[in-house]
Amino acid sequence: MSALPTGTVTFLFADVEGTTARSEIVAQATAAGLFVASDVDILDVRTVTPTLAQLSDYSAVLVWSDYPYANPTALGNVLADFVDQGGGVVTATFSHFCCGTYNLAGRLVTGNYIGFVPSGQTGTNTLSLANSNTSHPILQGVTGNLTFTHTDYTGYSLVPNATVIARDTANYPKVAIGPNGNGRVVSVAIYPGYSSFLLQPGIARLFANAIDFVR
Repeated sequence: MSALPTGTVTFLFADVEGTTARSEIVAQATAAGLFVASDVDILDVRTVTPTLAQLSDYSAVLVWSDYPYANPTALGNVLADFVDQGGGVVTATFSHFCCGTYNLAGRLVTGNYIGFVPSGQTGTNTLSLANSNTSHPILQGVTGNLTFTHTDYTGYSLVPNATVIARDTANYPKVAIGPNGNGRVVSVAIYPGYSSFLLQPGIARLFANAIDFVR
């Protein structure tokens, strides 16, 4: 699908323990034959914002926060540029947070690439396959305990014309493809986790599938 390298992924995190989420997601990706640890780089975006030239080494980006981004507007702009040149982006909690600089901004948001925007409801912390499109590639192999610790708890809303892939037990959207970006931006209102909030295998597989889907 992409003109960019298909074997390389980067995790952009504004977090204190991005490597834990990396290991859980990569373990599920490896088991499913999607990608392996050597395919993945990580970058702490609490202090730096990557350039488009740096991102061009990758085919997909997973971005999340638990601390403020160094520059949410610049990050959102460069991620939109990355998508425009054929890259894929998965946004995760707290990128859709309402306050401070935890949430993404810039063209990724204003251009409706993203599936969720701040302000709205929160739903529940359990994914419901009964309420979801289980035939979609993002949900393949997603089974078992589908609870998680955090969503964007200040509330978020679905962007108009976004495509919902997964919903929670209250039927609130939890995974959506943004209306712009040619299907290459997937938003997941689930926190990828760190050592105190480990991901269930099914949720880690969802993240791995989403990354693979946008590549």
